[in-house]
Amino acid sequence: MGKPLFYKIWEKPATSCIIGICSAIWFYIQKNNIGYAHVGLSYETAMEGHHWRIITSAFSHISILHLVFNMSALWSLGVIEQLGHVGLGVEYYLHHTILLVVLSGLLVLGMYHVLIQKLKLDYFRRVTAVGYSCVVFGWMTILSAKQPSSKLELFGILSLPISFAPFESLIFTSIIVPQASFIGHLSGIIVGYAIAWGLIHGMNNYWAVSMLGWIILVFVYSLKKSGSYNFDFLEIESVTDPSLPYVRFLPSGNSRTLQINKTILPKLEFFTSIGVLPILAGKLSRAPNALWYSLKNSIIPSYAFLKNLLRSDKLVVQVFKRDPLIFGWCLAGNFSSNLSFLAACGVPSSSLITLVTSQPSVLRASPEKLSSQVDRAIEMGFLVSKDAFLKAIRVLVGFEESTLKRKMEVYRQCGWSESDIRTAFLSQALCMGLSEKKILKSMAFLVDKFGCAPGDVARCPMLLGYSVEKRMKPRWAVATVLSEKGLKNASVTSLLTVSEKIFLKTYVEKYKKHIPDLLDIYRGNQILARTS
Repeated sequence: MGKPLFYKIWEKPATSCIIGICSAIWFYIQKNNIGYAHVGLSYETAMEGHHWRIITSAFSHISILHLVFNMSALWSLGVIEQLGHVGLGVEYYLHHTILLVVLSGLLVLGMYHVLIQKLKLDYFRRVTAVGYSCVVFGWMTILSAKQPSSKLELFGILSLPISFAPFESLIFTSIIVPQASFIGHLSGIIVGYAIAWGLIHGMNNYWAVSMLGWIILVFVYSLKKSGSYNFDFLEIESVTDPSLPYVRFLPSGNSRTLQINKTILPKLEFFTSIGVLPILAGKLSRAPNALWYSLKNSIIPSYAFLKNLLRSDKLVVQVFKRDPLIFGWCLAGNFSSNLSFLAACGVPSSSLITLVTSQPSVLRASPEKLSSQVDRAIEMGFLVSKDAFLKAIRVLVGFEESTLKRKMEVYRQCGWSESDIRTAFLSQALCMGLSEKKILKSMAFLVDKFGCAPGDVARCPMLLGYSVEKRMKPRWAVATVLSEKGLKNASVTSLLTVSEKIFLKTYVEKYKKHIPDLLDIYRGNQILARTS
């Protein structure tokens, strides 16, 4: 008969505590329908300053199967706590668990950086690491080096020689669960060997407590700095009156139920008072965290700051439409310093207002990145005083270099020369913001139907932004009929750039005596476009 469960728990106190913590976090995540993307670690979130995710990602799990698999392996590895006679034991286990959590997370980010920046594999921008398996693989590796004769028991039915377990498990997991983080597991193995071989050593109670203190400090600071939570601003309170109504928000990948009480109702009333009522439900359904900020310490001061900058409630509402969370981060991040920097560079205040209302996320960039891209835009020939300058900044800051190079290659495939690309970018930088599919489709129609030369389009790149189905096809149909009848020949620029009202007056109503069904031809193409 085996030992009672409580005795086994007593033999592995640290392991039991960690399993309890991971289980409690999993239960909380499931109960509150928190998507793993909100706690996991990815390259992009790290670049945005979400360094706290190194910790939350390690202790969070996607599903009950994910949790059980990791905790079963961890329970077996808890034998390390009983090996004090060979230099391991409980203290060693706790000290180096802290190291494994932090170093494996940092190594994952380092690998992502190399894959994305050096090897240009943008796929890894979207990869989110979550789970305790990095640490599990680390301990598996340490035990294999310290006690190669041990065995790893899984679920009480599988037994693996520990000496081969790290790489066996790495390969096995990657085959059985393709979506598992190979890089995360590999990072755990690398850190594990670094510890086992003495490359990382000297951990004692003093260093462990010091490191834990720094982890907590960085965790809280990055949590606040990134705008994910602001502890001074957080005012969610429990609801004691069950008769109060509740409002349910269902954002993508994460549903939360927030009950209207004395904390939330005033925030809704405030947002309504500044004119966001028509869009309030739709915006908060996608960004419910906007209600997590304090009305007194965050929302109202942010509104006052934006109102002072924009001088108009209407423009503040426009900013809210773009990013409801701006009421939480515009005072805490780089927003103000980046605005001051651009103003010091000579950007007109009217252009800055346009930037804030149309693309506020640009102002979340690090000062270093913004400064380097400003210098780059000036070197390209953009004038700081012109609107085109900030459009270029939006593109240069908003897209990675690899993405811009890929879009330039698409334009080359369409027949543009290097000179054409430069001309187009200087004329309309936002042409680099179009998707590759949109570029190819628009260029094909302009060249094949309108007979434009690729270089002609480069000199008027705004044409690429028009809808092929809703604008180009209907107007091309009208222009073709007029040309065949010998009534009018117009340039593609004249046809596409004029407003709907002017187009109808100039190209349809003017010739309806000669071609009675011209309006039907135009509208027929529009209807077809909508249907398709």
